[in-house]
Amino acid sequence: MQVPRPIPQQTGILADLQLALTDSSEAQRIEAIRGLEEIDGPDATRALAVVLRDPSVRVRLEAVEALGSVSANIAFELLVAALDDADRDVRETAVEMLAEIGGSKAITALAYAMHDVDADVRLEAVDALTEIEDPRAPGLLQLALADAERRVREAASASLND
Repeated sequence: MQVPRPIPQQTGILADLQLALTDSSEAQRIEAIRGLEEIDGPDATRALAVVLRDPSVRVRLEAVEALGSVSANIAFELLVAALDDADRDVRETAVEMLAEIGGSKAITALAYAMHDVDADVRLEAVDALTEIEDPRAPGLLQLALADAERRVREAASASLND
């Protein structure tokens, strides 16, 4: 399927939003992310990649949430990259967005998240695996039964027993 080329007016809006991503105001950068989310195309998604390295956790969280709702294929890779973010909330949100995308590609990313240093991220990965219908999910949930965190083990056990 061929993606339609942006109309000139949309190209101008895209350029304005890309410029706003560099604004010193966190609120302006967040508004720009929301605008890019509305455009929902590969160029807008590539622009979101820039803010995944923003110094503000709030901005990175907003970008990850936006990536979960756009349809460009590059969004998936950017969400996977967000699993390595320094902030736990960003990683946890990336897991949530990957779960919404679902499918076999998401399973591999969720398996990676099962090894996160933070138990809340691993717990979110267990919850995500519970929702995705893939033959590999039960095996990953079995591995979570040996997790160091009791909450993760209990969630995996409950999922396997349902």
